[in-house]
Amino acid sequence: MTNDIEHAFLNACREVVWRQQELVPALAKSLGVTPTEVFYHWVCPPRCEPVGTIVSTEWRYFFHGIECDLEHPDGRLLRVDFGPGGRFDTFTGWGVLQFIMTSKAPWKECPELRAHLTDKSLPSDTIDRFSGNHKEMTVLISRLEECRWIEVADAELCILREQCTTIDPEGRRIVTLPEHLTGREVWDTFVCGNWVLSDLGRRMVAED
Repeated sequence: MTNDIEHAFLNACREVVWRQQELVPALAKSLGVTPTEVFYHWVCPPRCEPVGTIVSTEWRYFFHGIECDLEHPDGRLLRVDFGPGGRFDTFTGWGVLQFIMTSKAPWKECPELRAHLTDKSLPSDTIDRFSGNHKEMTVLISRLEECRWIEVADAELCILREQCTTIDPEGRRIVTLPEHLTGREVWDTFVCGNWVLSDLGRRMVAED
């Protein structure tokens, strides 16, 4: 049994994917690469510049870690969490949470979902990208996984990464990947666990 909040969160995941489909190609054009090369253009040396503006738009981009933040002067934020092969139909719970907190017209707003996910321990006079309750988001993303509405981007790579992981005496996870992997394949293991909509999840949101 699912509830309206869970379904609304699934719809927000779809919205994130749609916006990435719109903006990542524009970002790629600004960088002079194809859309599926954007991820590698950042993580593989020689790296592109981490900060800039998407040509002919007001959108600013900021690469950091293994993701890229796209931010508009009106406050909208889209965090692009890439997937293996440079795919950009992937997302994380944290990225979706930030999208929900900052989305506004002309994008879809989610007032009831935003109210549910707002961290009540923070000042209520301003809502920004960091106003979401991470614990509540984790509950929802777990429920979507249980319902099989979402799945990892590459299950086989996730298994490989787990097989190559050991725990050191201090409790840290150490990943030692096979030496035959190419640089890109190594980076793919960093993002293989990001989420995508499953076939069932896509059917669910297609009915809305």
